[in-house]
Amino acid sequence: MNGILKKITTLLIVGISLLMISCSTTGRLYKASLEYFNSGNYEAALETGKQILELKPKDKKAQELIQKSYLQLVEETQARINQLEAEAPPDMWDQLVREYTLLIEYQNRIKPVNFSRLDKEERAFLMSIQDYSARLSICKYQAARIHFQNGQQLMQSSKDPDVQWEAAQEFKLAMEFVPDYPNAANLYALARKNSIKMVAIKEFQDKSGTAKSYGSLGEIISSSITNKLILDSLACQFINIINTEYLNNSINVEQEMINLPADSLFEPNSLPKSIEQPFFHNIIEGKILQINYIPPQTTSVELKDSPSTKQQKPATSKKKSKNNAKDSYCTYQKFIKTSSLKIISTYYIIDAENGKVEYTDSATGYYDWKDEWGKLISGDEQNLTDTTRALIQKPEPIPPSELDMLNYALAELSDEIVLKLKEYFIKY
Repeated sequence: MNGILKKITTLLIVGISLLMISCSTTGRLYKASLEYFNSGNYEAALETGKQILELKPKDKKAQELIQKSYLQLVEETQARINQLEAEAPPDMWDQLVREYTLLIEYQNRIKPVNFSRLDKEERAFLMSIQDYSARLSICKYQAARIHFQNGQQLMQSSKDPDVQWEAAQEFKLAMEFVPDYPNAANLYALARKNSIKMVAIKEFQDKSGTAKSYGSLGEIISSSITNKLILDSLACQFINIINTEYLNNSINVEQEMINLPADSLFEPNSLPKSIEQPFFHNIIEGKILQINYIPPQTTSVELKDSPSTKQQKPATSKKKSKNNAKDSYCTYQKFIKTSSLKIISTYYIIDAENGKVEYTDSATGYYDWKDEWGKLISGDEQNLTDTTRALIQKPEPIPPSELDMLNYALAELSDEIVLKLKEYFIKY
């Protein structure tokens, strides 16, 4: 019997404790919700009120606060809608879509709320809730129509790839409002295609004075940049690389046409399109300014090493211990071999139509090599620490060849240039 009473008492204590905790929590939440409401943050007030109802579903104060917060949110949103319709800014339909979406969102937030503690008059606002879905659909369609028309105007205004890109974004926005807006997908694809820039990458000029030593580095760099851009799926969405040999041949053909005698007969319409108008938008040119190679160099330093206490032999006296410690020291020579190669270059992005330099930057390819080994000078190798023993047992390292270092530096140089070119051309 006493056991049953103890269990009942325990349950009562737990229940009272939970009730006190719940009351304390709801009290804090209601205070916070009231502060939000008074400061005009009605969204936070509404959400905090809902948290109270999760703890106390029949809390009248929370229900009243949610009702008032909702009505304030609707009133503010409707005021913005009225102002937009009166002023009619260019992006009016975009903003109206946002406002009506908010109204629907507010309605969805209060749908699960039980307003049973409110009297009939207070619950009347539930009956006045409007269906905004039809109005939202109209606004979305109007917004899509405006963006579609903007895209058409831009697309027809200029063949410039940047303008075509803007047109593509307008068609994309139209489809975000109305996914199946008539012909938007087709025109987006066409404008997107027209926004791809044709780019020619010319062979870099070698101004380093090392052409006889390293060969055609300018061609290697331009080919490496070309290959990396072609293999980059994201870059290919924005640029097409034109073969420079084809570019040079086309220029030669054009020059021959210009140099024809005055009495020569030819049909202007028979000229290749590449001669009638520029078939590329940008030219990338570059220069190799310096190649600095530092051959392998070795430096050394004499060091001492001693074993850990575990490796020292026990001594019978302090004097012997000192002598043993002295004898256990080893002297070794540490060698450090280094070598490096650096390539410094500059490059330009040029507007093919007017020759204007749109962008210029420098790039550096660097390969730094370093390795170490050691040689025992005096003492017993067994007394060395594991790290030092491994160092003196290591054979003298062989540095990479100058050509290998050059290739590493070239790869780093082209990677840096490709990264900068992507940042320039890619519009995401």
